[in-house]
Amino acid sequence: MTASAGPQYRFATKNPATVAPVYIDWEVKLYSNPLQAELKDSSLVIGAPADMVANFKLVNSTTNATVSGNGEKYLLQSIQIRKPGETAEGLGQALNHELEVVLVHKETTGTGYYANVIVPFEVGVDPGFDILAPLLNEAELPAKVGEVKPVLVTNTLPLNLASAFENASFQEFWSTVITSCNDQTAGARLIMRNQTLTTSKDIMSRLLGLLKWAEPAPALKAPTPTWLMGACQRGQTCKMFNATDLAQVYAKAQSEKNSSYGKLVAAKAAMDAALIPLLQMNSTVVASSNATSNGSSNSSSNSSNVTYSVTNAEYDNAVAVRETLRNAQSAYLEADQLVEDFEKEIQASQSSGWDKNKPAPLSSNETAVASAAVTSASAANTTVSSGGTATNSTANTSSLLSIADCQTKGLASLDVDLARDAEHVDASKAGTSEAVLFWRLSSSPLPAAEAAAAEASAEAPLLHLANLGNKLRISMAQGKPFLVLYVRGKELPVSYADVTVPAVHAKDGKRPAAEIQLVHMPSSGMAVAVALQLDEVKEEDGNKFLSSLLQALPSSGEVGDVRGADPMTLHGALGRGVAGRFFRYYGMLEGNSCGAAWHVLEERGRITSQQLEELRKDIQAPDTPTNFRGPTALRADILGKPDHPQAAVEPISPPASPSLKSLLLSLPRQRRQTAMAP
Repeated sequence: MTASAGPQYRFATKNPATVAPVYIDWEVKLYSNPLQAELKDSSLVIGAPADMVANFKLVNSTTNATVSGNGEKYLLQSIQIRKPGETAEGLGQALNHELEVVLVHKETTGTGYYANVIVPFEVGVDPGFDILAPLLNEAELPAKVGEVKPVLVTNTLPLNLASAFENASFQEFWSTVITSCNDQTAGARLIMRNQTLTTSKDIMSRLLGLLKWAEPAPALKAPTPTWLMGACQRGQTCKMFNATDLAQVYAKAQSEKNSSYGKLVAAKAAMDAALIPLLQMNSTVVASSNATSNGSSNSSSNSSNVTYSVTNAEYDNAVAVRETLRNAQSAYLEADQLVEDFEKEIQASQSSGWDKNKPAPLSSNETAVASAAVTSASAANTTVSSGGTATNSTANTSSLLSIADCQTKGLASLDVDLARDAEHVDASKAGTSEAVLFWRLSSSPLPAAEAAAAEASAEAPLLHLANLGNKLRISMAQGKPFLVLYVRGKELPVSYADVTVPAVHAKDGKRPAAEIQLVHMPSSGMAVAVALQLDEVKEEDGNKFLSSLLQALPSSGEVGDVRGADPMTLHGALGRGVAGRFFRYYGMLEGNSCGAAWHVLEERGRITSQQLEELRKDIQAPDTPTNFRGPTALRADILGKPDHPQAAVEPISPPASPSLKSLLLSLPRQRRQTAMAP
């Protein structure tokens, strides 16, 4: 059984207080025989043969003993080369890089775990020990997906994977990867190298050209905390990392902040004093001007001319004091940020322990594990029901299952009556953690005000439109998420949005005029879909977002691009950034055999009669079989592939209520800036 490289994450920053109690004890030898490379949809995969020596085990940092008796021992399975995940505007990677080499290892003692060592690469003037150069030297790379070509075809440059581990530190955390066993998922340690390696410009160009058609995926935010881990070659003696006592450095940082505040207050007082001569001059000149104006109708003997001048020394002093105030302000803000960073690191180090999120090994009773998952989902359902919302036993059992679970049965959306088949959720009673939030961008380390500014300066997005006959599919250019849902503690990038006329979902047998479905399609497990229903109105001022689409609405079977309006104008709930009342059920979703957790908002949006008429000209009813009336030009990047959606997601579990910062981040662009203004 083989495994994928796993989801793409933004590289995490180090927390000096969360140091792993183990280190990587690695054994890697040079390899010179040819290897087989296959081009996949999103990566170049090079298999590791049985005669290649490349493995590591986890060793206790204190006792130098292998962890837990036999411990976890990992053997290299494949080398996978891919582009890094895309970050939203205003975000960046902690390590700038253009490629990622993922060394996929499988645990050898039967636990079913994997360990993916992720090595970032960038172009360097002097690459030194380049892992990639021997692979590509005189090799003809596969050009089509599914094609297999030999690499490492010369023995002049042996493959040296030891460069990935030598003199390196890593950030470790648990995630999941897709395996070749019916696309099932398995627990995996993601071990991200804290330093980039370099390669030549020519090699980078060849690989990026090879992967130019790879479907981009958003870079997920690494969980908190990640664990700092060292590496040591087997048989060598290495110095390990020690956790930092953050209490001491925090106290020192707090002292520096207090001192900086005192200097800021003193600088402000000095600035006030330096401004007095300037203010006196200004008021005297005004008084003189008024006196002259009032005396213009009288005799010149009654006029009064009062003058006041500022000396060069007074002016120079004011300028110098202003610069001192600016420096004091910068020093205080820097000290305040440092204290805040230490507080976050201390909180993270105290909230979790090493391997706390480690999944159960596959060698245990899988039936019991599955049963426990269903029991957990039922318990979560009981919590929601106790909040006083209307419930339905059949809907509840399915709607709260983990997104990672794959359920092949469910209700077809066209057969659902929300009043009968769905659970009604009211976050004001069930708790704010049940609310659905809408964000333009994924969360980031940017301060809230900077994130708002990044959004405010962003251009209107370029949208891809695909008329699928019975629906209009909207996706973003370059594979970026249409927007981001925040559902029960998880960020879920919206892969695409579908527009149908009339609505798909009915309530009491009646369907609204139109429906817009925001769909998050994970790499495995259930999808998440949020349906926004629209009522027909007579007013000219209808749905602003749809107005922009109608300017370039493609015919059935055709595609088009349009510079769209703000996605947050789709519906009132998106404009506010939050929806607290909706219907929820588990049902089917075209393109995903695992179905979807559906959320149909109770609040209706609106669409004008004219907008409806224009949509009906080119879009058939949702229960009409897909049958394009014109020549098809639909692109694969719009239709997507069920096996290769945009991003993986971890199981949803009931979180704590969203923080104030989270709620502020969820506000739309203009309101967010207003709310954060001092």
